[in-house]
Amino acid sequence: MLSFTIVFVVALFSTYIFKKQKEFMPQNYFYYGQLLESSEDISFLGMIFRTVIPLLAGLLTGTLIILFRCPTTPENYGVLVGLFITFLVIWPSIYFPETVIEYKKKRNKLYLLRILFITLFGFLGGLGGKLSIIFFQLLEWVTKKNIYNLIDPKAIINNLLSSLIWVIIIAILIFFHKKYSKLISEKS
Repeated sequence: MLSFTIVFVVALFSTYIFKKQKEFMPQNYFYYGQLLESSEDISFLGMIFRTVIPLLAGLLTGTLIILFRCPTTPENYGVLVGLFITFLVIWPSIYFPETVIEYKKKRNKLYLLRILFITLFGFLGGLGGKLSIIFFQLLEWVTKKNIYNLIDPKAIINNLLSSLIWVIIIAILIFFHKKYSKLISEKS
C-alpha cells in the first residue's frame, strides 16, 4: 500500500510540474500537440524538459521504493509512475474530446501521439527506476571501498565558497552594467 501511495504522490507532483512548465519556461514552452502542427516552432529545450520529467519521476519513485524497502523491483514502480503520469496528462482529452476538436482531421496522428506518449513515459519511468538501483549500487560500492575517505571536505568547502563569492561579484557587476548602460543610453 505504501508503494502505491508513493507512486500516486510522485505522479501528482510530476503532473503538477508538467502543467506548470509554461510558467517556468515561457520562452521554451513545448507541448506534444506541436508535433501534430507543422506550423509551430518546436523548442528543443522545452522538449527535453518535458521528456526528462518521467525519467526523474521514475528515479524518485525507485529511490523511495528502495529506501522504504518495498518488496518489488523499483523498475516496475517506475513504469507504473510513468503510465500514471500519462493517464493524468491525457485523460482530459479523452474524457472531453471537444478540447482537441482542432485535431479531428488528424485523428490518426493524435492516436499515434497518445500511443507514443504512453510508451515513452512508461519506458522513461522504468529507466528512472533502473537508474535508482544503479545509484544505490554505486553508493554501496563507494561506502565499502572507503573512497569517501580520500575526499578532502575542507578543500571542497573552500572551493564552493570561492565560487559563491565569484558568482556574487559577477551578479553585482551585471546589475551595475545593466543599470548604468540604460542611463548612458538614455542620455545619448
